[in-house]
Amino acid sequence: MRNRDHILNEAKQWVIEAGELIKTEMQKPYKIDTKRDRKDLVTEIDQKTEQFFVDHISKKYPDHKILGEEGMGEEVHSLDGTVWIIDPIDGTMNFVHQQRFFAISVGIYHDGVGEIGLIYDVMNNTMYEGVKGEGAYKNAKRLDPIDPNKTLTDALVGLNNFWAIPNRRLNEKRFMNWLERLKEPALTGLQH
Repeated sequence: MRNRDHILNEAKQWVIEAGELIKTEMQKPYKIDTKRDRKDLVTEIDQKTEQFFVDHISKKYPDHKILGEEGMGEEVHSLDGTVWIIDPIDGTMNFVHQQRFFAISVGIYHDGVGEIGLIYDVMNNTMYEGVKGEGAYKNAKRLDPIDPNKTLTDALVGLNNFWAIPNRRLNEKRFMNWLERLKEPALTGLQH
């Protein structure tokens, strides 16, 4: 990907500016709508923030494609070329009800390969970034690499009980089978 460092720096700056836009807009009354159902929310701040990205990216990189969570970008049918994938308020339910625990998420792909990932915790001013081949960072400080010898059985996994009870959106039996395979005697806190 040509100019990756320049694109990364510009994307980080835009993410921070978008965070300030969100903080300003959330102090005013704003409209809340639903998308697919009553738990899938979208606010006018989501839309304004996504439009902010679309405007900046389109002006600076007219040949880049933009796939936005709120549909303000374009209809993207392939990851050929450079594609920005944007969720302007990742965690809209938290944004609406708590005004925290949400982030701006941006992924930048080039010819189908993820090159840059940014997650910005707006209310805590924390920027996570991942760059292909360069590792992951939190507020510009490199994070320790993941131990390649660790497996999922070495992890502490927290779950919402929604995943383990009968419901029409997923096959809870399949999930419980996966959970059983994960369980070991040492994981005494893992019960259902």
